[in-house]
Amino acid sequence: MSPEDQVKDAAPPPPPPPPPPNPRGTDVVREQDKVMLVLAYLWLLALVPLLTVSDSESVRWHAKNGLVLSVGGGIAASILGRLPLIWWLSYPIWLAVFVLIIVCIFRALEGVRVRIPIVSDVADKL
Repeated sequence: MSPEDQVKDAAPPPPPPPPPPNPRGTDVVREQDKVMLVLAYLWLLALVPLLTVSDSESVRWHAKNGLVLSVGGGIAASILGRLPLIWWLSYPIWLAVFVLIIVCIFRALEGVRVRIPIVSDVADKL
């Protein structure tokens, strides 16, 4: 058998292995999703990505999470603000919600889903 015949009879090389999964468990952030991810955490503007984006599960998840965080935090702070003797507790809640929104926006742009214990559980049910 000549070397050319041996090459013809040889099995084709195996396909390359699949790419490894994302090491940090992050989502891939597309360029067109960046504006929607920011809107997802801005109070009622979260309805824009929730109602308009249908091809990105990540954007929809962040929109639900942002809507529940903003509305839930606003309701909690408003209720505490009306109670006598503990009205001052509404200020730290507003501050905590604001800080959480900023952190969630930056983490969303990195492709990371921040799970906030009660907020994310309620958002998953929407």
